[in-house]
Amino acid sequence: KNLSCKMAVRICEYAPNCRRQNAEHWMNFQHPNQDGPINIRDVQEDSVQLPSKDPSQWKMICTALSSSDIQSFFQLKEVIKSFLQSSTSSSIVDQLTFQALEEYISRMNPEDRGNFFGYVLPAIIGFATALPDVVKQPIPLLPAGSEKSVVLSQHQICCLLANAFLCTFPCSYWRDRGTYPSINFTRLFDLALPANVEKIACVVQYFSVLAERKKGCSDKLQQTVIFQRRIGGE
Repeated sequence: KNLSCKMAVRICEYAPNCRRQNAEHWMNFQHPNQDGPINIRDVQEDSVQLPSKDPSQWKMICTALSSSDIQSFFQLKEVIKSFLQSSTSSSIVDQLTFQALEEYISRMNPEDRGNFFGYVLPAIIGFATALPDVVKQPIPLLPAGSEKSVVLSQHQICCLLANAFLCTFPCSYWRDRGTYPSINFTRLFDLALPANVEKIACVVQYFSVLAERKKGCSDKLQQTVIFQRRIGGE
């Protein structure tokens, strides 16, 4: 468990010369030493549909998160399910129990539970609602048969994962792209497997560490990670 938590917060330094020749490279972050967002090219191809793309839906999400004083598993589950209902049939949403998430929270001692609902969860909500200010360009998909890279800052990744944790990504978008799994944590939360409970613990530790790093200095989250897809030789 400790090793998994350490690996969850391990980061890669961005080395501009590490990419293979002829591979398309796309960057979507603003370095603290730059005056504006860094963009290698305009994104034209299919890209990830972010929760903030629909202004009315995003306003509803932010309002629900900012007005909810979440202090229990039940309250958290209801808030998450309210987001899912906007893009998933109510019959499916009603069947979700989030047993793994409930098991994780029930295992906490009073001090850890207070820290989760009083500090870590508000930090996750803060990262999630900052998405439009942190991810300002579309993120292209990396389809099979392509050789491309996407570079994201640690802050951007954290904001994306915070929205995945709260299940705010539109489910219908991923259903229409059968080759891509949904980024939302719905299945992770719902399947009460021991491995899932430990994965949730690892993710919560990740947010806890990044929330501490962000305190007083957002530049600490400007390290970057490369997501690269390559085509193997014949």
